[in-house]
Amino acid sequence: SSRTMSYLRQAGSRLARVAESPLVSSLRDRYYAYRVRRIKSQLEANPHDVANLQHLGCYYALQFKEKKAAGANAADLAELKQVTQDYYARALDGISTRLDPVDGAKILHMTTTNLLMVKEPVFNSVAVEYMLALARSPVTMVEFCTKSEFQERGSSYNYAAALTMLKMEGDWAKAKQVLEEATSTEIGGVRPIGWQHVWQTPTVYIPEIAPCTPWWDVEQLPIAKILRDNYDVIKKDFEALVKTDAPSAYPNLISAGGTWEMITLFTRQSWDPKVCEALPNIARLLQDAMPGSKAGLPNIVYNSEEVSIFRVTPGTTVLRHNGGVNARVNVTIGLRGCKGCYLEVRDERRQWADGEVMAFDDSVDHAVIHEGPEDRWVLTVGIMHPQLVAQPWLYGRCHTGCTEFQELAEGELERYRQMAPPGTKFDFSKEHARGIMECEQRLRDLRAHRLR
Repeated sequence: SSRTMSYLRQAGSRLARVAESPLVSSLRDRYYAYRVRRIKSQLEANPHDVANLQHLGCYYALQFKEKKAAGANAADLAELKQVTQDYYARALDGISTRLDPVDGAKILHMTTTNLLMVKEPVFNSVAVEYMLALARSPVTMVEFCTKSEFQERGSSYNYAAALTMLKMEGDWAKAKQVLEEATSTEIGGVRPIGWQHVWQTPTVYIPEIAPCTPWWDVEQLPIAKILRDNYDVIKKDFEALVKTDAPSAYPNLISAGGTWEMITLFTRQSWDPKVCEALPNIARLLQDAMPGSKAGLPNIVYNSEEVSIFRVTPGTTVLRHNGGVNARVNVTIGLRGCKGCYLEVRDERRQWADGEVMAFDDSVDHAVIHEGPEDRWVLTVGIMHPQLVAQPWLYGRCHTGCTEFQELAEGELERYRQMAPPGTKFDFSKEHARGIMECEQRLRDLRAHRLR
């Protein structure tokens, strides 16, 4: 109820004030200082204790962020940065040379997650090294054999994450090196990562959907005509939502001080009844127009098809990123405040305009830069890639019987395979068996080397 929500907000506000009080802050600082002294003492006895090295790395990373926010001088920050990086480097060395590979993969994942939660860009290079170590592990590489190309595989997931971070940082030289390493990776006699361009590196990549078209001709997409021809009706619906609070879209992708919000009508193959009630005309126009859903095709990821209204505030930059799969095209129409707001796809920047439609491949690196004077609102419809809709037999390659998002219905896998052109290969069991054996041998070799 509204009374309960009000009470919870007040209670949360009181707890926040208590947590920020001088007494609590002093006690917290004293406890952390005690913990650091204790961990350092333990490291003197065992300098290669990975857990303690990680604890100290995380502690000093948070210290760096706190002191930076407080306006610490450059020399102190540089020293803290170096100390933090040293502890993380020692931990990574311990993981790579002393731990069992399976345990090491778990700790690599946990450390990367914790480091990203700190949200301090100066340590992105550290996170990249952990991601690459995880991508090279036989523990994640074996998923090239146990999962299909319609699923997230641990190795390609971490290569993709590392590449996204490198491109955000503008380190294109290192990004190209990582791309070369990833696409040269071979297992079971197959190179399973098929990326062709450094600016298109989604986690789930279906090689048959090619070549890539960064910007689409909207005349090729029926959904674009629906949006353009019904702009006045869509705008009428939208005006009722302008003052509505919306959840943040993807907080990790927003520049400091920016705002990027989204109101979603359709995702996970489901229409939100409350949002559709508030936007009845938009819902009516699009409910029977989503090509993948209309054809009854399975989602590859949760948002293979999606309908959302996005808001960004002036001065916001949505950092360079890409969607999770190369099987979605975004069709977007400006609703309000589009002056000075740009969409950059690959390396080409175009300005939104109220009532105008643009379309682009969601798996290609893209960013939003808002230099205009007022909030910008757009309606974006993510649709399944037309090539996948036209060639549903590609789902026949889901040898596990599922995509990343869902299981295929009984008999569906065989039905897709029967649609395929004669001679299409679906049986990769020999390659997968050979790849699994290679990964098992790598694990044995690593364990033998670390025992010596």
